[in-house]
Amino acid sequence: MSPAITAYISALMFGLMITLGGIFFLYRFKNIYGYKFGIAVFLGSFIWILSHYFELLTLSENIKLWFYMTKYAGITSLPLSFFLLLLCYTGYSQWLNIKKIMLLGLVPAATLLLVFTNHYHGLVWTGISFNHIGILTYIDFNYGIWFWVWVSYCGLLTLTGLIMLAKLLTAKQKVFRGNAIILIAALTFPALFSLLDIFTLFNRFDLKLTPLGLILGSAVLLYGFVRLKIGNFIPMSLDPDLENNQDMVITIDKNDRIAYANQLALKGFDSGNPLGKTLPEIWPGWTEIRTRVSSGFEIIDSVALPNTPGIFSLSINPFMDIDQNIVGKVLIFNDVTEQRLAEERYKSIFKNSLDGIFRVDMDGNYIEVNQSMLNIFNCSSKQELPLINISQNLKSESLDNHRQEFQFITKDGNPIWVEASIWSVQGKDGHTYFEGIVRDINNRKLAEKKIKYLSFHDSLTGLYNRYFFEEELKRLDTGRMLPLSIIIGDVNGLKLINDTFGHSHGDRLLCKIARILKYCFRKEDIVARWGGDEFIAILPNTSKEDAQKVIERIKQRCDQESEKRLTLSISLGCACKQLAPTDLKTLIKEAEDQMYRHKLVETKSARSRMISSLEKALEERDYETEEHMQRMKRLARETGRCLGLADSSLDELSLLATLHDIGKIAIADHIILKPDKLSLKEWDIIKKHPEIGYRIASQSPELNIIAEAILCHHENWDGSGYPRGLKGVQIPLLSRIISIVDTFDAMTNDRPYRKALGFKEALEEIKMCSGTQFDPEIVAVFISLFEKDGIITQI
Repeated sequence: MSPAITAYISALMFGLMITLGGIFFLYRFKNIYGYKFGIAVFLGSFIWILSHYFELLTLSENIKLWFYMTKYAGITSLPLSFFLLLLCYTGYSQWLNIKKIMLLGLVPAATLLLVFTNHYHGLVWTGISFNHIGILTYIDFNYGIWFWVWVSYCGLLTLTGLIMLAKLLTAKQKVFRGNAIILIAALTFPALFSLLDIFTLFNRFDLKLTPLGLILGSAVLLYGFVRLKIGNFIPMSLDPDLENNQDMVITIDKNDRIAYANQLALKGFDSGNPLGKTLPEIWPGWTEIRTRVSSGFEIIDSVALPNTPGIFSLSINPFMDIDQNIVGKVLIFNDVTEQRLAEERYKSIFKNSLDGIFRVDMDGNYIEVNQSMLNIFNCSSKQELPLINISQNLKSESLDNHRQEFQFITKDGNPIWVEASIWSVQGKDGHTYFEGIVRDINNRKLAEKKIKYLSFHDSLTGLYNRYFFEEELKRLDTGRMLPLSIIIGDVNGLKLINDTFGHSHGDRLLCKIARILKYCFRKEDIVARWGGDEFIAILPNTSKEDAQKVIERIKQRCDQESEKRLTLSISLGCACKQLAPTDLKTLIKEAEDQMYRHKLVETKSARSRMISSLEKALEERDYETEEHMQRMKRLARETGRCLGLADSSLDELSLLATLHDIGKIAIADHIILKPDKLSLKEWDIIKKHPEIGYRIASQSPELNIIAEAILCHHENWDGSGYPRGLKGVQIPLLSRIISIVDTFDAMTNDRPYRKALGFKEALEEIKMCSGTQFDPEIVAVFISLFEKDGIITQI
């Protein structure tokens, strides 16, 4: 083996020890900033050198090629790892995040994949040859297209890194300049030797030079970590806005060493060049403040600096690395001396004023505010206050006084109206500021809005009112709105609902109809409440055929949203204006006439549907079942037949048996179904159901014939009943019959408040009440229905 080959192999062995030493050192001393990227650099170099070593010594060409491809695990990881390390050590670590690292890693990942699949596509190399030097054999390649993509990628990272390091060479801190020189050397050796290999610029030595460059670079980098303590003190690059900040700005590392200070800070601390010193050295007050601050953003209200007169507000901002670990802090000192003096000067005014008082700069940023200003906007500090919009007129003309109204959203999301009087003032620094007084006018604005709303809207339904409708009718009465259709509607059964359940249910019916109308009409249509139970709508650019479709849609919606106790029904009519000369009053009259014609046809049907829905709702009560009603009808008809009633009276009796308790539909379930004894108040409510039933029946021609009997079915023979205290034959005959039948059925069937009695016991009870509660003659006939040869028989 020649001396040159021996030296080359020895250098590779030395390089492996150097890289392993770097990995061990950084793993042991994890407090070094960016140690993970440093380990990745040494590990990439180790894989590269080790694979190259086995590539040279392996005899099998296939295994040699495999080691060459394995070497790319180091080739692809090393440039990116070194670039990320440079970002940390040149002050740009805040740029790093997982997404950006993954984006930068796309090319290395693609390159590694293409290397191991090159035999399919030939993008990395198009051909290989094996060359021999003594006992060693190395591979030569004809490079493919992707290889040059990879070289360009590495060149771009290297050039960017060198530019960042060159900028660091101009740093005022000597330690940063020394770090930059070490990193430039560690980056340059591998890059330079790789270029010599790729472009065969050094032909005197047949073996690859790149591993030697890696060894030199790794040695220099390890020296930087071990001897020069690279990573213990790093620069912190700030946003340009902070670097140009009008306040004093200082950055410190986790050991409180000053890494950066802007010109204002250098002048303010007046301590020569503070860079590299610890902050307590130039400002002893920091030691006490540091014990009081947390790891997040903080503001210290009033601090004093040595050799600098005045009072300052200190903002402390954490400086994070990629793992969200705090590696330093950014300190911003804001001179608030003038603000403190102004607070003293205007203290009594601020304290006693009920209006908000403020001072802002040209952009509307607050300089000072009083407590009333914060109270108006429900804020705890001026930073939370909404910006005051300074008008351009005030800025350019410097008016003595300018009054504006603003609407703001407070920090808790509530809108608020204020009136601001603003004037301009000249500050001592020559800048223009604005002062003003803010008055809360939210209540006034809300009152104005409410008045405006009420003047245009119906308070119950939320639809437009008649006044607004008539004004809109004038506005829309133009040729461009033709054809113009009018739809008028009248709610069916409102009086029945009011009489049955009360006006609150009637209002609910009107509101539900209003919601249906809002849903069925377009946004450009004007829908209004025309009167008590009448609604009207204007439909611009709508033919009569389309208006009829809207009417059908409204009816379908009413059917869909009807409830058991609340049937929705409205009679509708429409008319259409095709030609400009048509008078709108005539058009409304035409729609109204059509609506009344429909109402004549629909009222009976609507009322019947409503009565039917009430019957079904009554049936669904726990004991008002279908079986109960059928039993009542059978017993009532048998009793009536025995009394010799005509067929028409028997039909009325059957209807009464079904609907005598219809008034209970308006009584709350918790009273009707209460298993315990009713209170006096609850009993008074129960006793109103005959009157409610009477009002329901009176609304329907079909039920009007039994209305009086419904009203009197709880009257007693001796006058002790309710609601009118009738006695004897003053009580309608049908009511007297139903009273006995209802009592018997109630006693012989379970109720929530007691168990059923047997037939015999129930008949005995009825006998005992003959002549007091019940008509004696009817009692005798009723009992005779159950007696046959002394045996009680169920009918």
